[in-house]
Amino acid sequence: MKGGTGKQKRFARLVAEGSTLADAYADAYQTNGKRETIRREAVRVAHSPTVAPLIEAESKAIEARELPSRGSRRRWVLERLAREAEEGSDASRVRALELLGKACGAFDDDAEADRGTDADSLLDSLRSKLASVLPEPIEITPSSVTPECDGTPEDPAEPEGEGGNPL
Repeated sequence: MKGGTGKQKRFARLVAEGSTLADAYADAYQTNGKRETIRREAVRVAHSPTVAPLIEAESKAIEARELPSRGSRRRWVLERLAREAEEGSDASRVRALELLGKACGAFDDDAEADRGTDADSLLDSLRSKLASVLPEPIEITPSSVTPECDGTPEDPAEPEGEGGNPL
């Protein structure tokens, strides 16, 4: 931060970090005066032409340090979804794969019209799109996505966990 005294800079930093004006003023200027006087002086200092830009600059600097970029947030979410797709429960794996597919546009209607809709082409498309957004590729096979379905209803007498679909 350019400009301002050491006390003004400290006051600006404390305000940017979330302190009230009065608390920041009492801390930065090391005063034990009447609370009303501290509040009045804190407002005056905060609105001064020297300190107001310091508060704004410090707030922006804090925000830039604390908030990850959109790209790194996206990468983090996709990595977590990929891990969940491999290691999670059946339901969470299916949901993670659905979200990964949506993130890479695998379910876009326009994309479906442009290419064949057979399983191999869909898997190839999903693999290539995931490879473009994930640092390490994950293996996606038809069996890792969902169990094969032959269109017949499940046997209601078959207990879950013994080949039945838990979903």
